[in-house]
Amino acid sequence: MTWIPIWVYNQLISLEINNDNPLSPINVDFICHHCPILEDFSATGEILASFCLSLPQETTFPRLQSLRLSCEGAAAGSGPEDTYFGALSYFIRAHRNLRRLYLRFPDASWSQVKSLLEDVHILPNLRVLGFHTGMKGLTEDELGYLVSFIPSSIKALHLSMFWSVTTGNHVSILVRPPQFCAVATLSTFSQMNALSAMPNLRFLHICSTYLLLPFSPDELSMDLQRLERVGLARDLWDIDRSGPVIQTHKWPRWKVKFFTESDFGDPDDAWLFKYP
Repeated sequence: MTWIPIWVYNQLISLEINNDNPLSPINVDFICHHCPILEDFSATGEILASFCLSLPQETTFPRLQSLRLSCEGAAAGSGPEDTYFGALSYFIRAHRNLRRLYLRFPDASWSQVKSLLEDVHILPNLRVLGFHTGMKGLTEDELGYLVSFIPSSIKALHLSMFWSVTTGNHVSILVRPPQFCAVATLSTFSQMNALSAMPNLRFLHICSTYLLLPFSPDELSMDLQRLERVGLARDLWDIDRSGPVIQTHKWPRWKVKFFTESDFGDPDDAWLFKYP
């Protein structure tokens, strides 16, 4: 990074780093000192979760509105430590103006994921959220806790989960009233119907860690009446509600692979879908 003139960094408002070597750490101190007006920061690729320890605890980027972090475990064969998430928590809480947030820690435990949800919930301007729920499938109670902490102001949402048969049963009542779900109860529905109650949700993107997803775009378009676009894994469908019957139109593979921001019509949707 240092071969680029300093004055270029001083004027940066968007910085994306895709690291291909986990043993080559990102120089966060350099970014903090030379990118004072940064509004959008993404760090993806081969990045260890210990990267979070290098994040400043104070409000270093007062204009920061978009943050994307995709990190693996602490080292080969090991999971991230709680201290990593404590450091990330301080950073998020020091940047309360965030309106777009994407957090991917696939090796995290539920207790670590849970701590991040508490930070997400307090962001007053958050409109776009991407979230990975960690290394294990969620129980019914855990899934209920997850959706209860997703702010109702969200307009674009990405969820990546370890889907199991049990999780699939729970998710069937995530968006659908209990009379349509044999496994649902009124108490479960009251906990987990948060997505259908979100007044601004227009784009929903769901990924599975291993198994096939337990629902179709047609089901989601009917259950979530405000959706305009849905994504399952790396497939996308536009939802047409102009006629008497809801129709879904799948994007061709070339369009998904080489999409531009204009294809989405909303820069927030394109930002959220950019990385799996």
